[in-house]
Amino acid sequence: MAIFKRDGQVFSWHSKNKKTEYANRHGPKIFASTRNSLELVETLTISDLFGFTVSPDNRYLFASWFVSYSGNSSSELRRYTLGTDRPYNMKTIMDYGSASAFPPLYDSEGNIVFSKQGAIYKKTMDGVTIASVAVSTGSNVGVSLDLPDSNQYLVYDAEYGNLFLYNRDTLHQDVKVSMSSGYHSVYSDGMIGIAQNDNLTILNATTLKQVTSASTGGQNSAVGLAVVKDHYFVFSSTAIQIYELLNGKLTKIKTINYSSIYWNSAKSDGRFVYLDTVTQDGVKSSIYKLDYDGNEVMNQATDIVGGAYFDANATDIYIWGVRDGSSATVIQHYHQF
Repeated sequence: MAIFKRDGQVFSWHSKNKKTEYANRHGPKIFASTRNSLELVETLTISDLFGFTVSPDNRYLFASWFVSYSGNSSSELRRYTLGTDRPYNMKTIMDYGSASAFPPLYDSEGNIVFSKQGAIYKKTMDGVTIASVAVSTGSNVGVSLDLPDSNQYLVYDAEYGNLFLYNRDTLHQDVKVSMSSGYHSVYSDGMIGIAQNDNLTILNATTLKQVTSASTGGQNSAVGLAVVKDHYFVFSSTAIQIYELLNGKLTKIKTINYSSIYWNSAKSDGRFVYLDTVTQDGVKSSIYKLDYDGNEVMNQATDIVGGAYFDANATDIYIWGVRDGSSATVIQHYHQF
């Protein structure tokens, strides 16, 4: 593994063919305050995905795998190791049978948390169970947020419209409130933001009591969400509205229009917001990076068609889709520098 040090920290990349050369060329450069360019590190050929997410250290890619054949379906939560050859040291973390698997949540302790019909599981990244609990709720339950300040997880039951707080150690249910609908949820400075189709709602992260809310427009005007400090980026399929939370009130400060946004791509690393769009030709996807005020830091086209699944962090970006000019479904892994 290529490793180098800067400012007392150790950094590494997991691309098998480019890691040494990449570190030598870009090592000092990429630690500038703003990374605004991308370089393709690796391309993974993985089919039949139903969403994915990447571990914070860029070592593992966890994917929900789903196939349907002859009237039967099969689903698994799988772990792939980045920087390795196909089949990428694939490991099955959980067999879901005919139920749908969803990518896990990563917590601040380096564990994964996810739900399966009737239960919530907390495991190591190697799949060793730390804790599990049966839940008497709907079948469409997701573990949405890690809340280390209160030692809890936010869990959402889309079927019955409930929000829960579960203790991170015991998975005991601490708080339950009704919530009619919710898409993306985010956490910042003791507050939880939830995109609710046509509304942005802010909740106290400890009690889940509503602090404030704002109408975002018509139907589907709030289906994705990212946050940087007190700025909430509300996604629709064609625009991002930025709201500032100040003294318990939301004020809209900007609207940014796009031809088409994959709203599910809304991501934030705490300093910047990332998204994936269709370019003007309506075919290839582009990756955008925005700062706290919504100013464009980076805009780079890819050769991916229809990048509906997407993940990003402060150093790396991942996009899934069909590679232009071929029928292969791939995940392209880019490094920011």
